[in-house]
Amino acid sequence: MGLSGKKVNTILLAICFACLASAGTSRADEYHYNTTAIGERPTGMAGAYTAISDDASGLYYNPAGIVYSPGSNLSASVNSYSTLTKKYQNAIGGYDYVRKSENLQPNFFGVIQHTPFGTVGFSYAIPDTMMEGQDQTLINPNSSISSYTINFNKEYNVYNLGPSIGVELTNDLKIGATLYFHYRRQKTTNNIMQTLASSGQVVLTNSLYKLEETGFRPILGVLWSPESAKYSVGFTLSQTMVYDSAQYSQSATNFNFTTQSFVSLTSPSVTRTAVLPQYPVVAKLGVAYFPSNALLVSADITYNSAVSADTAVYTWDRTAVTNFAIGAEYYLRPTLALRAGVNSDISNAPNLSQANEKVDLYGLSFSGTWFSKSTSLTLGMTDSFGTGTASIVGSSTQPLSVQAMTVFMGTSYSY
Repeated sequence: MGLSGKKVNTILLAICFACLASAGTSRADEYHYNTTAIGERPTGMAGAYTAISDDASGLYYNPAGIVYSPGSNLSASVNSYSTLTKKYQNAIGGYDYVRKSENLQPNFFGVIQHTPFGTVGFSYAIPDTMMEGQDQTLINPNSSISSYTINFNKEYNVYNLGPSIGVELTNDLKIGATLYFHYRRQKTTNNIMQTLASSGQVVLTNSLYKLEETGFRPILGVLWSPESAKYSVGFTLSQTMVYDSAQYSQSATNFNFTTQSFVSLTSPSVTRTAVLPQYPVVAKLGVAYFPSNALLVSADITYNSAVSADTAVYTWDRTAVTNFAIGAEYYLRPTLALRAGVNSDISNAPNLSQANEKVDLYGLSFSGTWFSKSTSLTLGMTDSFGTGTASIVGSSTQPLSVQAMTVFMGTSYSY
């Protein structure tokens, strides 16, 4: 039996809400590359670390720099608490749609050791992570719907794990390499239930998406630091190469959108694909300047190449992106160092016709480190923000604002 225009509009509103519920992503998302800083010292300097990298964090940023480590070093840092707020303005009936998420997870561990054959190390990093949830019930959101319930959950994690080596070619020139094992896992569930005010009928929409991929991420690094100069220059080249990937999605509803009628909720439709996602080539160039023993200033430029759309994984062509990071470190005294920095995180989405949001983000960071004889403790925070546009359903667009904050703690030990 067909539905009246009023009920059809109600169903379309449900679709709109469902799109909203699945559109938001946290600080870790496919639209940005510069999502998470790694390591206690680099995080405080907004990631401007390619031309420094003289501790365990260099295993991730530039393995050539670990040759300059004053001794063997062990470092662990943790994103103690991170939160994200995304506001879609005038998204539904003139009302703002706000989604918040939070996450608690360690993101780096590394250890380096000097040997007669060079400086070697091993590290574990989580450059992308997010855990987002929403459980919300709206009572009488409009005259057609008496109740509307959203149950949404998304988990997204990228893991890098592997060895590194740094070698001294000359007194001024060092080279290094890291070979990470790459593992990415994603799971998204979205359940929508609404009760129609006119008939009491319940519209159900359920969906599940899972992705799991494995691969390798080599990082090649060079660091040039003339002995008599107060500057250093670093360069790295890397790319994640996936050799195995599997995507699984299923969806079910009790409404037939072709006939615009209710149907029995039967077995869900299931789709499995094995497309290998493509990742950009990443080139980083960094410069560091040491005007005094107490002050350090550094800057990084990062280029991510363009990547074509991958069926069933990325539905949009990712444009080439160039980001910057500028950081500084100042020792108030030998036992206390302050760090600060600014950075960009430009969206790789070409336009809203391919991707459902486009927001360029800019970040600030600050941290302080207390040193003892062989250990250090770092406390700090980062804040990222930006405005752009979103296309939640159809051809309409809404202003979108994003703010993400992370409070982090890090420790290191030299032996």
